[in-house]
Amino acid sequence: MPEIGAPKALSNAVLTGLRVWPVNGFEEIRVFYIVRAETLTVIRILHGKRDINRILQREPVEEI
Repeated sequence: MPEIGAPKALSNAVLTGLRVWPVNGFEEIRVFYIVRAETLTVIRILHGKRDINRILQREPVEEI
């Protein structure tokens, strides 16, 4: 059920559809991913204390 993660809205159009999921046993760690068709692409795995929005907004503007 890859779409169970919470949606994360950003102005970076490449990351449209981004979702976030906490890692069991490591509640401060988050997996940021996108589901397109039959493919799940992990974008980043980040600690929750980082400036997540700033990091994700700077993702390269290329098709994922």
